Amino acid sequence: MLPPDTNGKDRNGMYASNTTTGVMMDLHSYGQDFFWPWAWQVPLAPNEEGLRAMGHKLASHTTPRYSTDNPSCCAGDTADWGYYYLGMATFTMEMGTDFYQECGTFEETVVPNMIRSLVYAARVAKAPYLYMKGPDVMGIDVRERKVN
Repeated sequence: MLPPDTNGKDRNGMYASNTTTGVMMDLHSYGQDFFWPWAWQVPLAPNEEGLRAMGHKLASHTTPRYSTDNPSCCAGDTADWGYYYLGMATFTMEMGTDFYQECGTFEETVVPNMIRSLVYAARVAKAPYLYMKGPDVMGIDVRERKVN
């Protein structure tokens, strides 16, 4: 089965066009990292530039900032599968600081930290390869101005 938007190209062709929709997040514990296809292969994924840009944007929503080193430890994970067969922007998010994270720490620290990245992924899912390269509004500050 070929991934969508390949126009019949083989595995070394372009997997996804800029109009491809969908983001898939594979959640793991632990490590505070983001990985994307193909961390294990040279040449890199055809959409490497877009995937890397989104990985960095996802990480920018975490404090402390999650790593985006994309090491070769995740060969053949769900993110690789989703990218290969569906063409969507796919990521593995290693969340938390311990494999068996205490519930209190998970609920009070890990979830509030990672939820911002998941919300961002949902916001750009309509066109992730386009939206991730554009500017983002990170906050709005509205103040009342006194008129004399």
